[in-house]
Amino acid sequence: MSDETPASNAAYDWSKFDSEAYFQHYYGDPHPDDDHVVRLTVEAFKALPAPIERSIDIGTGPNLFPLFSVMPRAASLTAWEYAESNVAWLKRELDSTTLRPQWRHWWGVARAAYGEGYDLPDNPIPTLKQRTDVRQGSI
Repeated sequence: MSDETPASNAAYDWSKFDSEAYFQHYYGDPHPDDDHVVRLTVEAFKALPAPIERSIDIGTGPNLFPLFSVMPRAASLTAWEYAESNVAWLKRELDSTTLRPQWRHWWGVARAAYGEGYDLPDNPIPTLKQRTDVRQGSI
């Protein structure tokens, strides 16, 4: 292990994490495996017997998949994230009035997976912004 490699996750300087670069690298181009993850997650939430009062996603990172997948079933969402850069990134995404093309794609996947019986908006961002509390902290 070099002197520059952190010895643990807690030792990494998360304030230097480039959330946008991560987003572009992993989500810049939609991939079928990500579509599959969204569909499976939606199916898991649809299988629950009652609406979800509160949902929490721990370690959300620069990713809206978890929020897209649970939003139609949850009254309140929390995105709990350690890296300050990811918290700022999530807040910027939720403050936006338009969906990035990538998010438009995956929201379409989530909407299709929910199917009929759910009155889902074309743009989930206003609803997500209203229901989501983005928190910075460690578990």
